Amino acid sequence: MKIDFTCPVELLNIQLPTSGNQVCTFTLNNLAAKSINSIEVVLSFFDKDSELIFEQRERLSGFVAETRKGVLLSFEAADIEDVEYTRLNIEKLWFVDNAVWRNENIDEVEYELNLLPEGKNLSNLKNLAGNDAVAYPSQQAELWVCVCGRPNPEDEFACVRCGREKLKIFSEFNKQAIDKKMQEIQNKISEEDKAARIEAANKVEQQRKLQERKKQRSKKNIISLIVMLIIAAIALGVVYYGVPAYNNNQANNLIKEGKFEEAISVLNNLPSRFDISERLQESNLGIVKNNIALNTEESLKEALDGLIPLGDYSNSKELVMEARYNLGDIYINEKRYDEAIAIFSDISTYGDSKVKLNAANYGKGESLLNAGEYSDAYEIFDSLSNYSDSNDKAIECLYYMGKDALDKEDYEDAIFLFEKTEGYEDSDALIIDAGYKLAASLFENQEFARAGELYLKAANYKEAASLYPDARTKANSCLYEAGKQAYNRGEYKQTVDYLEGIQDFTDAGKMYKNSVYHIAKDTMNKGELDEALKMLEGITDSDDIEDLKQQINYKIADKYLENGDKQAAVEKFTTLGEYSDASQRLLMISYTTADEEFISGNYENAAKLFDDLGDFSDSEERAKESLYKVAENHFKNEDYQLAYDVFKNLGDYSNAPEQANEAIYALAKKMKDDGDLKGAIDILTPLNTDDAKDIIDDIHYSIGQLYMEKNEYRLAMEEFAKVMNFRDGETQYMLSKYSLAEEIYSKGEVLEAAGLFAEIGQWRDAPTRAEQCFDEYYETVAMLARQGHNDSNYKAAYDALKDKDLENLPDKYEDLKQIYNNANYELANEAYKNRDAFKALEYYNNILDFKDVKNKLNQRTYLLLGVWETSDGIKAQFNIDGSCSINNVNYKVFFVENYSLYVGDNLETLVDAFGISSISRAELAIREKDTQAKKYYKFKKVEEISAVVEKVVLEEPIQSPEPTIEVLPTAEPIIGDVPEELLPQVDEPTPTPVPVIIN
Repeated sequence: MKIDFTCPVELLNIQLPTSGNQVCTFTLNNLAAKSINSIEVVLSFFDKDSELIFEQRERLSGFVAETRKGVLLSFEAADIEDVEYTRLNIEKLWFVDNAVWRNENIDEVEYELNLLPEGKNLSNLKNLAGNDAVAYPSQQAELWVCVCGRPNPEDEFACVRCGREKLKIFSEFNKQAIDKKMQEIQNKISEEDKAARIEAANKVEQQRKLQERKKQRSKKNIISLIVMLIIAAIALGVVYYGVPAYNNNQANNLIKEGKFEEAISVLNNLPSRFDISERLQESNLGIVKNNIALNTEESLKEALDGLIPLGDYSNSKELVMEARYNLGDIYINEKRYDEAIAIFSDISTYGDSKVKLNAANYGKGESLLNAGEYSDAYEIFDSLSNYSDSNDKAIECLYYMGKDALDKEDYEDAIFLFEKTEGYEDSDALIIDAGYKLAASLFENQEFARAGELYLKAANYKEAASLYPDARTKANSCLYEAGKQAYNRGEYKQTVDYLEGIQDFTDAGKMYKNSVYHIAKDTMNKGELDEALKMLEGITDSDDIEDLKQQINYKIADKYLENGDKQAAVEKFTTLGEYSDASQRLLMISYTTADEEFISGNYENAAKLFDDLGDFSDSEERAKESLYKVAENHFKNEDYQLAYDVFKNLGDYSNAPEQANEAIYALAKKMKDDGDLKGAIDILTPLNTDDAKDIIDDIHYSIGQLYMEKNEYRLAMEEFAKVMNFRDGETQYMLSKYSLAEEIYSKGEVLEAAGLFAEIGQWRDAPTRAEQCFDEYYETVAMLARQGHNDSNYKAAYDALKDKDLENLPDKYEDLKQIYNNANYELANEAYKNRDAFKALEYYNNILDFKDVKNKLNQRTYLLLGVWETSDGIKAQFNIDGSCSINNVNYKVFFVENYSLYVGDNLETLVDAFGISSISRAELAIREKDTQAKKYYKFKKVEEISAVVEKVVLEEPIQSPEPTIEVLPTAEPIIGDVPEELLPQVDEPTPTPVPVIIN
């Protein structure tokens, strides 16, 4: 079985769907420390060949599985035919704190679950461990299994399912501990039964004594009564009948009262006409029962004697067993074990007599053990097997028997006995000691192998350094001699076994390697090549062995080749390097493989293999032949790009150049057919052939025509511009541009239309249309601007022209640019004169390259623009909007005249507040004029604010979209006009925005 320890839940039980019931039901047990509220599972369906048919993924929510609590879940499974079996996997879990666990498909851990079958062992386990117990605990390779059946990781101190602690489980609920505990309970029950029987016997004795006292008190009354009866009988004349009848009744009463001995006395005196046999039996049985109840040795023996004449009467046989059982119990308590054994052996089927027999034997064994009769005691304890601690007692006996053997220097017997008691007391140490002492005599008898083994054990003992300091040397000597003997006999396997661990001892290493060589060579000659090679692992400093390794590897490679495993043969030959003809064999294998791939039609593999072979045989030619076939297949499969690439790379091989051109034309045609016109153009352009150029021009021309039909004149114009020399491409270009100009004019964009008309030149009435458009755009504003300028009304001239495009003016209106520049210049000078420096700056920025405008921007007012700071942190800032702040005091307007700095809330309230001591682009010194302190500030510029406001383009011109071609169901090439359906549906182009100057 396998388990994934990372999964925080487990499936306690599951009912998978069947043909009659499509519901999948399972119980989920939460092992995590927090609650779960959702689960995702995958139900897999497999056919009879274990092939996956279908997978159904389900996420189940709406429940809460608390820690160490189970929850029952179900879902409707799909109805799939031909399903042999199904399997449920947990994929994801969601916790209440939104944490998620995912199945990472890690390696699962193997484990074995040995469930106990129904019976005594399982019942005992459940009684002591709990009703959920199903198996004894077990320690396995990477885990341990709890009594509840749950596997747990090795380092887990308590069971993740039931919470039982590992230490307690393994110490209290293993089989030996369970059996011992149940025996203790059984013994306790037996002791309680015995006490109960003794108590019952005492009560019977007390009752008998009480009856005896009553009997003494009533004697006189009985005598008087008898006298009176006799007198009465005589008087009545019925003596013959009355007295015997009375005695008969009296006997019956005595039996009822349990006065069995008196009843027997009365019965024996009755006349023969009375039948007394049954009542005598009953009375004798009563006496027996009373004796059994007394439960003394004497009473029980009397009971047994009394039972003999009763034969099969009533339950006499059962009472015999009971009496003997009780007597045996008394013998055990008095340690008369032989007598108890004799009794319980005879009644072994009665009650728990077998247990009592074991107890008697156990007691006898203990007596023998205490008396030093270890062998006899061992026989008894060994026969008792698992009774109580008999196994431990048997080991104790063997231990003392071993010590006796050690004292008698019988080391073989001592070792034999101590090995049976390993782990007991100092048995392990005594095994070593006896072995060390035995090894000396073995060495003298030249039994070197056994002596070496024993010396080696002593040398590896934990206290060898102090107890057996010479053990290692002696072990090496013994193993060396044993190995040498084996080597001389040619027994190389034994030689290796003896010398493997002492190769540094004298010439042991040489004998060891020679032996390995012989063994491996014999193994190789038998055809067991892998085994032979394995024998030689790790032995590297012997030329003979290295040569043998090469021989074996060569034979292995040959064997792989014979079995058709060329890959393994190649790997093996590769390791051989230049040994024999290994390198040539490798090349031949590769060549053969390549040829097979070529014959099978796997030309790509063949090409690679031939190419890897370099100049071996005709590999270079075969590689090109294979690639040519690859390219042909690509062409057949209409993979023209791949075909072209391969043909191209083949250079001048065969007719590869012609085939490459065929492939690229076929690719272009296919792309054209599929509507990828741009792609077709892209791949044809690099060819730079007349045929390619004709196809490209035809595509551009056809697209331009369709754009014209759709009134997309700008896009049509772009296409016709590319084919000015193709057919009537130039005429179509002029027509598309003229049509675009007309369209733009109709939308009121007169100036752009004028420009387009002007670009057409003398085509049709384009010059007239251009002049009309220019007049429409400029005529009125030109009149206003010229009039204003002539009247020195510069503001009127400026207003007329400020929103107009004054670039590329036609000759008729080329003076407007000069008028506009001069109007800005005059307006700026006037504003500055009126201290409105920043209104002037707006005009200056419109004409930066006119006259001396750039010099005017160096005036002191503009030099102040920026952020200034003194060495002690006082700041001043002068802004492009005319505002400023000095030492945290804000002003809406500032102006510099000569060396005075005026500040205020508006131009009318400017105050000469500061004097300018010095000013440059980097430094400024000012002083307060009207304060008593007359503070002086020496600033350095820390941030520049330019007086020049750059022209900013608000948005980029919108580019024309690439055509998106819808593919028509046709394989015919597109020659001539392109159908409308093949051209893109393009929105109206957005006009290029005019750059905006920010004032």
